[in-house]
Formats: sequence, structure tokens, C-alpha cells
Amino acid sequence: MLMTAFSAGARYIFRLTFGVLAVFLGLAIIAWVCYNEFVERLPQYSGFHWWEPLGIGPVLITTGWYWLRSLGEKRVTDDVRADL
Repeated sequence: MLMTAFSAGARYIFRLTFGVLAVFLGLAIIAWVCYNEFVERLPQYSGFHWWEPLGIGPVLITTGWYWLRSLGEKRVTDDVRADL
């Protein structure tokens, strides 16, 4: 039997917490870049090409969305595979 580091409940809480956090931070980064490009340029913003500062935003959103979508999935363990 394979021992896992987290129980099912801890895994659920981890994915829920960090999934929501990743999506929120990704959207916040994209909103900040768009605000600085199209509304008002803040002094902290040095200005890059439009796609450069978005780098981590879409990655965070995609990862967070993946974690949130996989909340309801059950993991296949070695015991179940042996029964197949």
C-alpha cells in the first residue's frame, strides 16, 4: 500500500485554497497590467511590451483552474488498480 503525505480532506482544502488564490492573483496581475497600459500609468510600472508583464498571470489562472476542476475527482490508488 502506498502511503500518501496528505489525507483526502487535506488535499481538498489545499487545492481549494491555492486554486482560488492562484486564480485571484493571476486576474489581479492581468488587471494591474491592463490598468497601467490603458488607464493610467503608475510610477511603479516601468512599461514593457504588452505581453511581457502578463507572463505569470495566465499560468496562475490555468494552474488554479486545474486545481479547482480536479476537486471532485477521486484518485485511483494501487489497491483499486490491483482489483482491475
